[in-house]
Amino acid sequence: MRRLLCLLLLPVALARGGAAQPAGGEVPLPLQLFAAPERWVVAVGQSFGYRVEAVALPSDAEGEAALVAAFRAVTLPDGAFEVVRAESLTVRRDDATGAVELARAFTLRARAAGALTLPSVALRVPGARTWATRPQTLHAYRSEAAIYLAAASVVPVVAEGRGVQRRGSAFLVGDDALVTAFHVVQGARAVRVLLPDGRRLTARRAWALDPARDVAVLYLDPGAVRRAGLHALPLALDHDESDDGVTFTAGWPGGVQRTTAGVRYPSVRFGEGERLHVTANRVRPGDSGGPLLDAAGRVIGVVVSGRGVREPDLLREDVCLAADPRPALARRLGRARPGSLPRLLTEAATTPQAQALEAALALLHARQPQASSERLLGRLQAAVRGERADPSLPFLAGSVLDAVGEREAAAAAYREALARAADYFPAAYALAHHHYRREDYAAAADLFARTQRYAPFARLGALGLAHVHTARLDYAKAEAALGEVLDRDPDFAPALFLLAAGHLARGNHADAEALAARLDRLDPERGALLRVFLGRPLLWPPALHPLPRAMIR
Repeated sequence: MRRLLCLLLLPVALARGGAAQPAGGEVPLPLQLFAAPERWVVAVGQSFGYRVEAVALPSDAEGEAALVAAFRAVTLPDGAFEVVRAESLTVRRDDATGAVELARAFTLRARAAGALTLPSVALRVPGARTWATRPQTLHAYRSEAAIYLAAASVVPVVAEGRGVQRRGSAFLVGDDALVTAFHVVQGARAVRVLLPDGRRLTARRAWALDPARDVAVLYLDPGAVRRAGLHALPLALDHDESDDGVTFTAGWPGGVQRTTAGVRYPSVRFGEGERLHVTANRVRPGDSGGPLLDAAGRVIGVVVSGRGVREPDLLREDVCLAADPRPALARRLGRARPGSLPRLLTEAATTPQAQALEAALALLHARQPQASSERLLGRLQAAVRGERADPSLPFLAGSVLDAVGEREAAAAAYREALARAADYFPAAYALAHHHYRREDYAAAADLFARTQRYAPFARLGALGLAHVHTARLDYAKAEAALGEVLDRDPDFAPALFLLAAGHLARGNHADAEALAARLDRLDPERGALLRVFLGRPLLWPPALHPLPRAMIR
């Protein structure tokens, strides 16, 4: 926001472009059209909402009447989705500016499973022109019954030790084997397990620890497991990526079991020869250690980290990362009996992954004296150097260094992560922000474009590109990138604000005025700021036109 404010205060040094005029004698009508479903993953036959909205600035009452009539006539094709119900039209008017917001809600059902296309919605206004939304992809799956059954074998756990009390999730894979994430149990002397029948077990032994993949296999008393009615979850062999590309979690964030559904993306490299599963499931504190499941309730991986935000200034892009538990389970088969959990954790503490994680947690979650912080940073960077294949370690180091204000060292860590795995998109995204802050827009644009190629962060990359193009005064490219963002979230106020700034820069004052009406409702602070610029033409940003080149003779 601060960078955009500076941009908008630039002097008007270049000629302004006029608003685009419709061809064929059409009357110009400033209008923005949006459409999005309430969720992007649904069960077949499950009802969900689909909202079509527009914000416009009609020139007179007759133009408004034509617009309202056209919007009332909007329909959805009856193809992959059944239109269950079409709600009546709602209209909001801004009497001060004449801006009009229109909305129609539809209730749909998916007819079949798979990646389904939500069709383009057309708005035809007589005498003006036709607007259309872009097609969007929604994923449908067949049933949640297997997920609910599998969720019964997922339990909450609390790892306890000296100065340690960490909550997570775990799931049963055998009558005496409970899988969770290594970082959940790191530093613990025992792990408390809450069973479905209300009884508590304490796990003090473990079959195997795999800090490189962030997986732990704990020992549970098989008699107690049978009495609790827990059932082992099957593994999805060979990482079968069928089941319509939809995955599920069933963790215990906040001590309450919650299931999520998300789209499966191509996996990324994790160390030498390893793959990390990547999905669009939302991950919250407490989900770590739970299973990532396919539609048949089989375990694809162990949830080890993720990204899920709802802050108003951050674009919602849920990402879940899950590791392969099979190498740790293979070690369990090679052991005659479980070992002491504290002893196995002490042995695992010498690995680079465990050392990096311990140092990172200490830096991020505890107040350290300056000297102690420097020692911890040194341990973290030494752990990164000790494991030269795993891209997640330098990325972890970069994230911590960013958090403590060591920007240049953080950027170096992100570059190291990309050197180890060129497709490690979280590092590309973080490094792009570093270049953007330094106003190295060429490098930032390249990295945001690379990020955009990976589905989990595609819209984050598009938003980054929109900021870069705006900073370069290339508003047409910024608008194209913002279209991808607003396709996903039409209410994302920062994108609407950037879009309005671009319209102002190109002389489309009425389009910016219409967007201000939408921002007034969604984000009054941004709406008020936009109206400051709308009312002061000298503050409008400059339009982008090529300047004549000086010839040197």
